[in-house]
Amino acid sequence: MSKCSFQFLTLSRRTHPADHRQRGGITLRQSGAYVRSVLTEPYVFWGKFVSRDCFLPLAAHCLDVALVFRALCDVPGVRRSLTYAAGASLSDHQIERLAVLAMLHDVGKTNWGFQRKVFDSGAVRAGHIRELAPLIDPYVQD
Repeated sequence: MSKCSFQFLTLSRRTHPADHRQRGGITLRQSGAYVRSVLTEPYVFWGKFVSRDCFLPLAAHCLDVALVFRALCDVPGVRRSLTYAAGASLSDHQIERLAVLAMLHDVGKTNWGFQRKVFDSGAVRAGHIRELAPLIDPYVQD
């Protein structure tokens, strides 16, 4: 496997041999070794793609997004903007729910047509947003 430059953080509530640091009782760890082990599984969807041997699994990408969203919510200016947009102060529980929605932002990338487009130039092309829209709102049409 060639050298891949993707780095990401994952949540772990137990200690792990990988590099990690504690933050609020949750271990944030750089998990490049985890990525390499996950990439050997044939059913892994890619979230960010560079080449066959250098891509970030979709689950890792989505978790990164949730962690970044959650960290941004701790920035006072971002928190003020969220409060203004919501018209009220958001509870930690509401912020956690928003983090889950942020995590799910790319769920449409599980579309097989979308996944295949990087491996097979002759594959039927598909996106990851428009194809998912009818699941969220049945009145959405092309």
